[in-house]
Amino acid sequence: MRNTITKQTVELGKKYDLSLDGNITENFKAIASAETGVTIEGNNLTEVVTNFVENFTPGQGGGEQTPVKGGYVLIDGHKYLVLDANEDLTQVKLMFADLNGSKYWDVAGSPSSDEKVTFHTESEDVLGLKYAGSNLDTYCNETFLATLPQEVQDAIIEQNVVQDMYSFAMGDAEEGDTFATSADGWGGSYRNNKVNTESVTVGSRKIRSLMMSDIINYLGSRTTNTALNSMIFGFGQSLNVYAWLADAYSDSSNRACNVIGDYGSVSNFVWSYNSVVRPTFLINWNLI
Repeated sequence: MRNTITKQTVELGKKYDLSLDGNITENFKAIASAETGVTIEGNNLTEVVTNFVENFTPGQGGGEQTPVKGGYVLIDGHKYLVLDANEDLTQVKLMFADLNGSKYWDVAGSPSSDEKVTFHTESEDVLGLKYAGSNLDTYCNETFLATLPQEVQDAIIEQNVVQDMYSFAMGDAEEGDTFATSADGWGGSYRNNKVNTESVTVGSRKIRSLMMSDIINYLGSRTTNTALNSMIFGFGQSLNVYAWLADAYSDSSNRACNVIGDYGSVSNFVWSYNSVVRPTFLINWNLI
């Protein structure tokens, strides 16, 4: 898919594969802007683009985008974060990264027994919110899927999805933590531990909600200033946006995990709370 980038759509600090006057330059980073163009830095080279208009297109091979982990691609004018990509681009994991409307995990009120599922842990069975069949599940795999161009829908790789359960606590990171956010300057440290020994089967899906496992695979389980890095999943402090995860929360079957965008931590909220959705999917990039 060919997309044209103008100086209004390039974001500072983001990486792009660029075609400038027919010469392909890969994985360049926008580091400064000016009225007449954008400064692009990469591969030990700084290029000042002066006539920065519609002849400036992303990608290689005549304007095709090249997904790189940590970069962004455009699909139908919308931005997607590349969570992972294999070398031949037959499996590229993307997360919708534009600001979409807030959604409930499910309707207001207390969830019924049919909307909960049992997680088998090492010591006991614990009830948690059931992702399969929830409004969040239906929105991702049906409503959002239908908004994508048909060629993109056809290139998405259907996956067998499972749901996990996590606990949440404040406090210094400890050995064995599944995921710990170092929140220096943001009010403390946050720990999230996977508590179930058996994942719950959701079923085959083309698109699902973002999960804790995606964040861990993207950032690693424990890194310096993880909180700042985690903000990317919730837009960061300036917008104060929270994003739902598909994971259940161990201490309450009325709550599910989410990302607190202004703190960069992973916490939990009741299922009737309005949070944005991060549809996530695996795609064969060569087919679009």
